[in-house]
Amino acid sequence: MEKYYFTFGCHHELSDRVQPILAPNLKLAMIKMFELHGRNWAIDYTREEYYTRVLEGTLPRKKELELVVID
Repeated sequence: MEKYYFTFGCHHELSDRVQPILAPNLKLAMIKMFELHGRNWAIDYTREEYYTRVLEGTLPRKKELELVVID
């Protein structure tokens, strides 16, 4: 299982949030993200990618929405 993080665009009402999804793979995480938010999201990251960008300062740390777990 991998934890994926999905961000929202800068003008989106959830632009200060990130949606974490725990899933077996990115494809299943993206399918769930489309179910939850339609096309209203911006970029997907693996856990490592997300935290690397936060630590580098290229992505601000965002408040996490409730974790969604896919079995």
